[in-house]
Amino acid sequence: MNKHNFISLKKASELEAYFNQFTKIVQRENFYSGYSDHGTCNYWLFNEMETILNTVLFEFHVSQNTVIEDEIKSDNQYLALFIWESNVYFKGHCIGEGENVKSILFKKGDEIKLDLKENEHIKGIACSFSDRLLHHVLKEDALYFSNLFDDKPYLFHTMNQEMEHCIREIFSLQIDIPGKFGFKSSKIIELITHFLVNINQRRKESKEKYLTIDVREEMLEVKKMIISNLMEPPTLKELSREFGISIPKLRKTFRSVYGLTPHQFLIRERLFKTRRKVFTTSLSMSEISDLLGFADSSHFTKLYKKEFGNAPLRERKIQHCKIA
Repeated sequence: MNKHNFISLKKASELEAYFNQFTKIVQRENFYSGYSDHGTCNYWLFNEMETILNTVLFEFHVSQNTVIEDEIKSDNQYLALFIWESNVYFKGHCIGEGENVKSILFKKGDEIKLDLKENEHIKGIACSFSDRLLHHVLKEDALYFSNLFDDKPYLFHTMNQEMEHCIREIFSLQIDIPGKFGFKSSKIIELITHFLVNINQRRKESKEKYLTIDVREEMLEVKKMIISNLMEPPTLKELSREFGISIPKLRKTFRSVYGLTPHQFLIRERLFKTRRKVFTTSLSMSEISDLLGFADSSHFTKLYKKEFGNAPLRERKIQHCKIA
C-alpha cells in the first residue's frame, strides 16, 4: 500500500521535501512533478494568501492501491476538496466523476483518508481556508456554518454549474499560462466563493423542503440529458415524459437542486461554452453564437453581457491583456 500526505503542503520547502521521495523531479515556478515506480504526481501550489486561502491543483496516477491522507489541526481551518474527471473513495463512498457527490468539506476531526485504486488516477483541487474567508464570504450566516456538519467532521456536497465551469477553466486555461498567479488565484477565489454560497443556500433551502438522494439522482440525470443535447435540447414535455414527472414539478424540483429552471440552466451552459470559445479561439461573435445555437449574435451579446458583465468582444480584449 502506497501512502501520500500532500494536501496540507503549503510551502515550497515542504514540497521539496515531499518530492525527494520520487525518482525523477521537475520543478518550475509553482509547478512540481514527480515520477517513481509507484506512479506520477503533478502539483501546482497557490499560496499567495498565506493562512487565509491556500490551494493546490493535483493530478496523481498510481500503479498500486494508494491512500492519500491528511489532517486538519486548527479549529478555525477548513478544507474543501473538489474531485474532477476522476474518482476517489472516502469512508466507502465513491466521490467524483459520474457521482452526485463531487466535493467534500472537512473541518478539524478525524484524519482524512482517501482511497485510490490500483492503476487509476485522481485529479482535483484542494482549498484550505480560514474562518476569516468564511466570514468575508457569508457575513452573518458564517455564525451558523458549523451547524452543517452535524456530528461528523466532513460534509458531502455536489458541484453546481458555476463551480464546474471554474474548475474547467482553471485546468484547461489557467495552468498553461506560466506566472500569471493573480489571474489563476482570482478563479480559485471565485470557485471557493461559489462553493460556500451554494452550501449556505442549500442549508436555507433544506429548512423549507428536504430532497431525498433519489430525487437528487433523478435531477442529475435530467441535467446530464440537457448537457449532452445542447444544440437540440429536449423540451420540458419530453423531459417530463422521459422521467415520469409533471412539468411544474420537474421545473420546481430541478430549480431546488441546481438553483435554475431547466431552460435557465440550458442558456447558462451555452453561455459558459461560448465564453471559453471567446477566450480560446479567434472566431467571430456571429460564428460563436451560431455554433452554440443562439438565434442571432445581438441576442447572444445581450445574454452574454447580462451573465458576465461585459460584452464578449470586450472580454476577449481583457483576456488577451491579462496573458500578454
